[in-house]
Amino acid sequence: SGIATLSDTSMLDLTTDKWVAGPPMFQKRSIHGATAIGDKIIVCGGNDGSSYLNSCEMFECSEKRWSLLPPMSQKRNGCGVTNLDGKV
Repeated sequence: SGIATLSDTSMLDLTTDKWVAGPPMFQKRSIHGATAIGDKIIVCGGNDGSSYLNSCEMFECSEKRWSLLPPMSQKRNGCGVTNLDGKV
């Protein structure tokens, strides 16, 4: 399909104004949904290169670490994700 499926992440270092490697996600994915809540980034669904995903992960910017969240009830690819009143 030509779409990269990655677990790599990058972060902008505001002191140097340069992109640096961040910790990898648990699940490699593409065509996923993502949203921010405070200093957390939530990533849901997508495709691992062979199947759709229902997995979700959260990046805590202040801790610079990923943690797994409960999976969605259905696998989703190319989904939109947003936050409303602090809820995904």
